[in-house]
Amino acid sequence: MNHLYHIAFDATFVSRLTILGEMYTLVEGYFIGKQIGEFKGTPATGKVVNVPMFLEYDFENEMIKRCRIYNEMPVMLRQLGVPMG
Repeated sequence: MNHLYHIAFDATFVSRLTILGEMYTLVEGYFIGKQIGEFKGTPATGKVVNVPMFLEYDFENEMIKRCRIYNEMPVMLRQLGVPMG
């Protein structure tokens, strides 16, 4: 995550919705950042992306046991101008 947020992009996560449970937490939001380094073979473009993202945290003994991250990679690639095919 450090590479994605601080090396490939100068980015942040903006939360839109959080659902808390005893065994899990769900967070919906947006990955927003400027591409400042290489990402998936694409050199830095300087373009800003705004990509929907969803995180699911599972807890055990009040500690994060697992985190699953879902994002709209086609949206990000399209915003960067990467040809998809």
